[in-house]
Amino acid sequence: MKWLTMSIQYKDTYFLSSQEALKVATQQNKMENGYWLQCCYYEGEKIESDLPNLIHLPIENLVDDLAQCVYRIPEKISFDEVNFSDDIKISILTHFNTSLEYVKALRKELNRYYLETLKNAKLDFDEPLRFYLLGHINTRVMQYVSKNIADTLSDLGHEVCFNTYYGLEDPASNKVIAEFNPHVTININHFNNHYINDDVFNFIWFQDAMPVLTDDSIVKLRKRDSVFYLIKHLKSLLDKKDIVSRYQPFCINTMTYKIRKNIKRERKIVYIGNSYGNRMNTQKDKDICLEMIALYDEYSIVTNEMINEMIDKYNTNLEHIGNILGYIEKDILMIKLASLKTKYKFEIYGNGWEYYEELKPYYKGILTYGEEISKIYNSATYAFVSGGYIMQQRTLEAAASGCIPIVYDTRIKEHSKNEDYFDKSLVFFQSMEQLSQILTQDKVENRNLDLMVKQNSYEHFINNIVDIVNEGKNKI
Repeated sequence: MKWLTMSIQYKDTYFLSSQEALKVATQQNKMENGYWLQCCYYEGEKIESDLPNLIHLPIENLVDDLAQCVYRIPEKISFDEVNFSDDIKISILTHFNTSLEYVKALRKELNRYYLETLKNAKLDFDEPLRFYLLGHINTRVMQYVSKNIADTLSDLGHEVCFNTYYGLEDPASNKVIAEFNPHVTININHFNNHYINDDVFNFIWFQDAMPVLTDDSIVKLRKRDSVFYLIKHLKSLLDKKDIVSRYQPFCINTMTYKIRKNIKRERKIVYIGNSYGNRMNTQKDKDICLEMIALYDEYSIVTNEMINEMIDKYNTNLEHIGNILGYIEKDILMIKLASLKTKYKFEIYGNGWEYYEELKPYYKGILTYGEEISKIYNSATYAFVSGGYIMQQRTLEAAASGCIPIVYDTRIKEHSKNEDYFDKSLVFFQSMEQLSQILTQDKVENRNLDLMVKQNSYEHFINNIVDIVNEGKNKI
């Protein structure tokens, strides 16, 4: 068992030695649960480097550059690897601290100016539409969704600003968006509507149960805010906040995920995704897990009623039960799949699977996002899709790559009149016996993968957004 340790509270630092700055920046020290990266400013000659947190700042430009920069202001100065007398150090430190106080005052005024600029911006909707998106480099999924939307917008000829956060930025800075002055903003999992003016169309697509949906805070929506949800559970959370929303399943980038005729498709089933083995920490977790596995074995599905009974029996909450369900629907299913006698090779990719003795013969390592994943799907007949819902990103990635998704059947549990489960595109199973039958047949089931891919492209999503803008731009 690996236990988390308390993280070191690194501080954004100005280095008088460029080599010391390079050494520290290379460590990629992170703060605040990994979302913030330590800023390393430095004096001296500029170093050629791709490190985003290594920032060249000659000391004579300290005030002017920091005042206008979008990065956070350093909290301390480092004298490591420089030979200065104590008197000189004191003089430099005094000047540095005085300069920072001045910078903070200038930065505050500048941020206020950008905020007022955004709030008072005039928009001409007869111009070509300008789209603004924000992506955080330390998110596992959201940054790629935002980038795929941005890339598709560009491919369709729209003007786009995709503002990438590296975890170095001043959260109060609105410089980039103010200078871009967008007609439309698109956000994943965040409303981000407090700093834009009433004319801007703002689209929010919730893909996770963020704190703003589960806490007691009051959400204020603008007339031009449009909210989408990924799964039924998120709709219920939005309904509780009296927020009107519409269904939007995952989308697929067909420029990256596509069929490659030069890759031979084998008689193979693959699974791509991370293990949830780290969710089983206590004896209580294991007891709940064993009881739920028995429910799956008997009924093939765990209903909401069963979940509520487990919550009461073990005096726990939905989030705790959901974590264990995720472990069963991933890790336990992987182990059972590996034990089946089939006519297909089995390969598994992702983090954490190497710790299972039963899966070592099938574990093939970790893939990078995008083309590398698509090529693995190109080489397989079937993709195993596990988890709590059907229309996942992996479902679409496999289908777009010509690989038939085999999906655990939760249609009864998920049922919503807005959702299409593409029965003609997917292969469903509800028990290990059904899965075994599918993988022992000589004939591969004929599935219409194009139908699902076309209806879930990013282009389709963007066209819906543009239609909403065109319909609403003349309405006050």
